[in-house]
Amino acid sequence: MFYPSVGSDHSALNAGIKEWIRIGCLQPLDIEDALRRILTAPEDQAPAPSEVDFIRRCIGNRNTVHYFTQHAFQWRWLVWLHENKLLSSLLMSSGAENSDHTRLLAHWAGRKLVHDVTGRGLQLLQEAGGRLGFTAWNAAAHELWLAKDIDFSQPGHSQWLAVIADSSRHQVQVDLLAYLLGKLAGEKNGTRRLIFWSTARCEDQD
Repeated sequence: MFYPSVGSDHSALNAGIKEWIRIGCLQPLDIEDALRRILTAPEDQAPAPSEVDFIRRCIGNRNTVHYFTQHAFQWRWLVWLHENKLLSSLLMSSGAENSDHTRLLAHWAGRKLVHDVTGRGLQLLQEAGGRLGFTAWNAAAHELWLAKDIDFSQPGHSQWLAVIADSSRHQVQVDLLAYLLGKLAGEKNGTRRLIFWSTARCEDQD
């Protein structure tokens, strides 16, 4: 265990052990409340090292990861996953080999990405490998289909269609693209052609 010390002063170790004992005794509702307070703190307030450890513990546990996905509204937590080298494996995973908590995180990340219209999401995706694996793809495509605040006439949203099309690999993905096509019936021909192109390409690969 690493801890800050000055000379023979090891009080930080004692404080850290006491904090971990307190965390270890938390009940589920206490864990959710503690995590919610960390995740909803002002965006310029970085989590303390003990809080970072607490977040890691929560997202690595199938019984507590949903507290993260329920309360991590701020964009910075997607960036935090990337900075901690966790985002790439989530976005690129195929789904079959994932644990329950990994699938839930990948689903959360895919849904959150497609709401970005600033280009930050595309940059994160490129840095994390450039394509969406099956779990994140499924979440992103469903979000594009169902979310009422997504407008494909806006370039920031329509560019995610290219990502969805480029990441399509399986027949079930082609089927979902057909639903997206139905939603896009009133959009520009260029967007419809993108979906038709992806559908044809996936069928060729199958």
